Amino acid sequence: MTHTDDISWTEPDRDPETEPTSADTPTGRPLLLTPDEAGALVRRSGGWMRRKAAAREIPCTVLGRTILFSETDLGDLVVMHHRPAGG
Repeated sequence: MTHTDDISWTEPDRDPETEPTSADTPTGRPLLLTPDEAGALVRRSGGWMRRKAAAREIPCTVLGRTILFSETDLGDLVVMHHRPAGG
């Protein structure tokens, strides 16, 4: 069994009555993003985000059995893959 076998890749249940609105966070985005939502922000597919998170190649937040991404996770992802100009 690998470390990814215990993680379910289902999207979290959403309750419009309790889900944060854009006014609830400083950036106007939800506190935690699904792989599809996060992928759209960094121009990757939700599947890519899930695979990389499962392989522990990119930062993520795991709540229960659901992988989500915070703004910090996405910022760290960008820094990890930044390439400076020049040689």
